[in-house]
Amino acid sequence: MEKVLHVVGNLDYKRGFMRESRASLVITNERMIVVFLTKELAKEIKKEAGGGIKGFLKGVAGAYGHWNKYYEMSPEEILKESPENFEIPLREVKEVKIKSGDSESGKRGEIEVKGGNNYKFYEGDATIHIRELKKTLEGLGIKVKAPRFSLL
Repeated sequence: MEKVLHVVGNLDYKRGFMRESRASLVITNERMIVVFLTKELAKEIKKEAGGGIKGFLKGVAGAYGHWNKYYEMSPEEILKESPENFEIPLREVKEVKIKSGDSESGKRGEIEVKGGNNYKFYEGDATIHIRELKKTLEGLGIKVKAPRFSLL
C-alpha cells in the first residue's frame, strides 16, 4: 500500500527561465508528487481563516503550513488536488542532489531530481531538512548527493 513518507513544503519549483511557482514535494514509497499552491487553494485557505486580524494571522499560518495536511491524505487525493500537480515515479529517479543554502550570502538551498527529466526546487519560506530527506530517499534505494555535514 502506498503511503506518504516525507513532505518538503514551501519550495519554489523552477518552471522555466526566470519562472518559479510555490510547491511542495511529497515523497511516497512509490513516487514523488509535485503539489502546487495554486491561487484557488490560497483563496480557499484565506476563506477558511475568516476576517479581521485574527483571520489574517490564521491565513498566513495556514498558507505557510498547508503542506502538513498531505501526511493525512492519500497520494491519489494529493495528486488530484490541482490539475497542475504531477508525479515522478521512483523507478525513473536516477539521483537526487541536495545543496544547502546560506542566508547570509542569499544562496538558497536546492533539490534537484534527476531522471528522465530534471526537476529543480529551491528553498522558499522554509528550510530543507537535509538529513531527514536524505534518510528517506536512501531508504527507498535512491542515490543521494548531499553535503556531508549539515546542521539540519
